[in-house]
Amino acid sequence: MEGAAQLLREPRKFATRWAENPKELTALLNRLADGGGDVSQALRELRQADVPLNVVHVNVAIKAARGNWRLALQVLAEVAGWRVDPDVISFNSAISACRKAWPTAISLLESMRANRV
Repeated sequence: MEGAAQLLREPRKFATRWAENPKELTALLNRLADGGGDVSQALRELRQADVPLNVVHVNVAIKAARGNWRLALQVLAEVAGWRVDPDVISFNSAISACRKAWPTAISLLESMRANRV
């Protein structure tokens, strides 16, 4: 995880590289998540550095919330401002994080319908 965290500390330095190869960034975010790192914060820093993000990057952050439904929903809400459209995986991961907050999960299902996902 330390290697991933180290690279993510300097997002501007790698922005062009990650724009050309988003799978490399996805792999780094997955390593950060596997090590218990804060992927949602990493995404915010990447956005501030104008690194292009895609729905797979967002899905890694939602999945990394690991049952922290508030964090999962926060990431899902932030996506709208990032010009990244959540997909079925985004919503399913957020719903899974809401296992202890079922009214919130129901609300997400309604949101999926409204967003035609």
